[in-house]
Amino acid sequence: MSEFVRLEKQERVAVMTVDRPKALNALDRSVIEGIDGALDRVESDREIGALVVTGAGRAFVAGADVAAMRTMTPLEAEAFSALAHRVFSRLEGLAIPTIAAVNGFALGGGCELALACDFIFASREAKIGQPETKLGLIPGFGGTSRLVRRVGLAWAKQLVLVGDPIDAEEALRIGLANRVFEAAELLPAALATARAVASRAPVATRLAKQIMQEGQDADVRTAHSLEQRAFGLVFATQDRVEGTTAFEENGGGRAVKGGLKVNADEISRLADRLAEADHAELLRIPGMKRSRADLLPTGAVVVDAVMKSLDLPDLLICDWGLREGESGCGGRTH
Repeated sequence: MSEFVRLEKQERVAVMTVDRPKALNALDRSVIEGIDGALDRVESDREIGALVVTGAGRAFVAGADVAAMRTMTPLEAEAFSALAHRVFSRLEGLAIPTIAAVNGFALGGGCELALACDFIFASREAKIGQPETKLGLIPGFGGTSRLVRRVGLAWAKQLVLVGDPIDAEEALRIGLANRVFEAAELLPAALATARAVASRAPVATRLAKQIMQEGQDADVRTAHSLEQRAFGLVFATQDRVEGTTAFEENGGGRAVKGGLKVNADEISRLADRLAEADHAELLRIPGMKRSRADLLPTGAVVVDAVMKSLDLPDLLICDWGLREGESGCGGRTH
């Protein structure tokens, strides 16, 4: 991991801090690679249920490192952009919820880093924007697409084409920021929200995030279909049984502190329905290969891949054999 990126764990919440205060946490290749390394640790630790991203000192991230970019060739600039796109897309695609705690300047690449998070919490002292056109540049780390999705085309054009930063209250008004806090309250508020979402049922939380992200790029009918199938999937979990039972008995749900167990029979039946609807591709399940479907019951492959893609702790799933003629449903921990 880069010397400029720190990762700390507080129970089930991880805090990633860009720590290059002398350069206002500006992003050069080593910092972006450091963020990539921190994401390795987050993904490998199944106890982590939420991630907070922030900056050290008076900046969140003041932008890309202009001094480092000044001498880049066009091919080097394209490669630098590709690196940032890969890492920021990885952050955006984390199964767990993410919160950007914007404590100061979030300009250019800093705004783009925040946009890759699920929530943006801002300090009243924050300044957020995409000033690249003032330097003869354009946003290169995903700003032209994520900003449009976050605030709409009109505001995205103003932020990018005019290039003037906005304050936290304006960011809240246009939907760029979720909430605004006094400086001293920002990180505690982000941590409190992170702890709250980390306590929710893991399958429900991760599926909801996945379906919303996949659905925004799909037509409405496809997005609704994805939601229907995911809604059915959570009904195969013990979390659903315990949560709805607690609500009926006590008038409220429960905070999920541990892992999750799946009813193998229910999930197997749901798998067949998923396969019939041919939604494996729509869910974009990592590692899903057509060749496996030739060896196994298709529905089993779909659910096995869906549950593995969620990377859940202590997960009881159907253990389907990979060799021809081998299939069965036995509990195993994933």
